[in-house]
Amino acid sequence: MIKYIFIIGKNWLLSLSELNHFLKRDKFKGKITDYSACAAIIEFDKGELGGEEIANLIFALGGTLKICKVLDFIDLDSFYNAFPEKIDSSVHPGIMIDARRHVKGIIKDLVYPTFGGLNIYKGTKFFIANSIYPISFDSRYYKTLVSHFLPFLNKYWMEILSDKGIKNASYYNYPKENVESGNLNPIFPHHFFRYELYRPTRKEIVYTLTEDGMYIGYTINVTNSNEMKMMDEERPFKNPKGSIPPKFAKIMVNFLNLKRPYGTRRILDPFCGTGTILLFAYSQGIGVWGADTDKRSSQGTKNNLRWLQEFLEKPLKINLNKNVINAEINTLPEKFGKIKFDGAVTEPILLRYFTELPKYNEIDEIINNHVIPTYLQAFRVFNEMLKPGARVVITSPSVLTLDGGRIRVNLNKIADNFNFQKISVLDKADIIEKSGRKLALSSKKNVIFDSGTKYFRREFYIFEKNP
Repeated sequence: MIKYIFIIGKNWLLSLSELNHFLKRDKFKGKITDYSACAAIIEFDKGELGGEEIANLIFALGGTLKICKVLDFIDLDSFYNAFPEKIDSSVHPGIMIDARRHVKGIIKDLVYPTFGGLNIYKGTKFFIANSIYPISFDSRYYKTLVSHFLPFLNKYWMEILSDKGIKNASYYNYPKENVESGNLNPIFPHHFFRYELYRPTRKEIVYTLTEDGMYIGYTINVTNSNEMKMMDEERPFKNPKGSIPPKFAKIMVNFLNLKRPYGTRRILDPFCGTGTILLFAYSQGIGVWGADTDKRSSQGTKNNLRWLQEFLEKPLKINLNKNVINAEINTLPEKFGKIKFDGAVTEPILLRYFTELPKYNEIDEIINNHVIPTYLQAFRVFNEMLKPGARVVITSPSVLTLDGGRIRVNLNKIADNFNFQKISVLDKADIIEKSGRKLALSSKKNVIFDSGTKYFRREFYIFEKNP
């Protein structure tokens, strides 16, 4: 069975959750067969995916950085025997030598599936970038991978290519001080384009360690950070301090679990702000509606969507003057008439970022007098305007206080009062459990969050309207 490595972002639980929801869709059905805090190993029901399908996946996903095709696998014991964390009296030299010989044999067999026939490329310069992903970047073993396994790979790949008659070959040279200290980031997605690693003779080889072993493959495609940066930073209207990060906007849209064709789907963001969520939904071909109480924000969102239309080859035709309005949320059923939406994605409240622990009374007053009433209004409107079975994907703030622990909003209770049931963001039943404490999903709380600061965090929720 063909497998793929999906390199995921720092918030690995959120990224893993997005993939799990995404793989349940009718077009990209598959399953997560293994994972770490850096990657997910995925099998698709249809087997191998085409280049266009991979490109569509990487464009749609907010929490995936790279998609790689798995070429081979080394079980964990064999790999640890080849590269023990410490070489001391407990390490048998013969076992280590035999294990490294085994690793060399596997890597040598990767030449053809990675590069194809070498003879037609002999006059071309070959370039390899070896990227290593540990079980987690804070593991002690990562230093061994960087300071011992990486130099081994660089040296051995040059030997292999030389033996195959390739005299002009080089590898990505990481900073020496980072290699020696064991403190290293694998190459970033933008390097994929900078070093033209999509060419036949230029490849990024990815080595991904999980609790099962080492997966080896090569990168097929990566997230286009320039494209995301352009949509986020070059749009005419922006407010960095008041906008949700683009990766979260993408992830939240994917949590809607919309059915294709997207062009017939309608989603609502009643607190659209600068329009980040609407922009990334629209870029997928989804019909978008939005509102904001701030006239400048609603007009700015229109300008941003018009600007995006100019960049898209086949923009979805929507009437921006009717679809994005300046209005209070409780007036939307009247403003948008009889429209029934296929989903709602929004961040109603973004509390200010605290530089020090706030007092309990200060935050409690804000939560009770401002935050909770806003969510009550929102779910009242969602109940009226969404189709049965439609989802609400929403964030909620929580704050750590100086004298009272963490203050949160009981969204589950609010949603239940308005005919919505909670959908688990992380469906643990669909993913094979890991034994390590750090990766064990059974030990994780049901709330997935992103920490804005050590005092404030953004929590993610999914609710579904009951029939």
